[in-house]
Amino acid sequence: MHRVLRLTPLLLALACDGGTDGTDKSTDTDTDTTDTTDTETPLTVDAVGDFSCFSPATDWSAVVWAAEQSVKPAGTVTVEGVVNDFEHDEPVGARTVNLWYNDTPTGASSTDGQVDANGNITFGDVPSCQPVSYLVEEVEGANQAKETYKAHQIYGNGTGTTIGEDGSGSGGSLDAEFQSVAISTYRLIPSILGIDQSTSNGVVAGTMYDCARDPDTLPSDDTGKVEGIRVRIFGCPTAISAPEDCTSPVSGVYIAYFTDNFPNRDQPWSSEDGLWGVYNVPPGTFRIDAYGRVGGEEKVLGSTVVTTYADSINIANIWAGVNNGVKYPAACLTE
Repeated sequence: MHRVLRLTPLLLALACDGGTDGTDKSTDTDTDTTDTTDTETPLTVDAVGDFSCFSPATDWSAVVWAAEQSVKPAGTVTVEGVVNDFEHDEPVGARTVNLWYNDTPTGASSTDGQVDANGNITFGDVPSCQPVSYLVEEVEGANQAKETYKAHQIYGNGTGTTIGEDGSGSGGSLDAEFQSVAISTYRLIPSILGIDQSTSNGVVAGTMYDCARDPDTLPSDDTGKVEGIRVRIFGCPTAISAPEDCTSPVSGVYIAYFTDNFPNRDQPWSSEDGLWGVYNVPPGTFRIDAYGRVGGEEKVLGSTVVTTYADSINIANIWAGVNNGVKYPAACLTE
């Protein structure tokens, strides 16, 4: 049996369709933004989760982040994947999967392939225990699905691992699921949220996880999903900015939270599913901060940095105690 790793647990939405040529679409962020997106009333519930791996603080710069992780040398792994339609959770054909062997999908992808009629695709020699990124898009002309990017994806080692201390050998194989969201699903959500989603902008979304959650845990497992957080978005000066340099509040976006894995315009903070979404985000690079009430005060609990693309969905989860969205599975860490 293979270990299953489901990659994108989110139901996300837009009201438009589009394609891509797989080329570099990244841009530096240079927006004339002057205000934060979060103007809601103070949180009235405590964040629910394990925050013991770091010391949260009311100000981002004062957070004592989790200790730096000591990671094993990178090996390679065979990824045996399937592309599923998110709404129906069934395999779909007519999709292409692009993988970049770095944490930002810039330039030509490192490898790509088209799924078979049953949605299956296999990639060999994919780096394990290092961040990679991917894009799932429809086959040109299919007019069925939305581009979906995911950053900070880290594959642990699967079955049949023979990785040595120097990183040589094979990480074995693991099963993986890539999600594809139908255009019909995208078009439903703006009406639910009461917003207009511009084709010039994108969506950033993810799940907030606590300290106890291992990145290898299946998304269907609710362990470690944090209830009671809100998010804020800040622009970064360049596509390779350090998190601490991303300090420009971004206005003109719409932030929504979910109930039972579905967007809810009346949900004031994350529910038990831990999901959040930021809509109408312009192309560029941004830091998304999660904050919640801990010990009676609203404190920063984690951050992720993500590069966004027009007319697309961009997934980047937030991990408690991590300031850039990169958390390694336990199997990738040295003792």
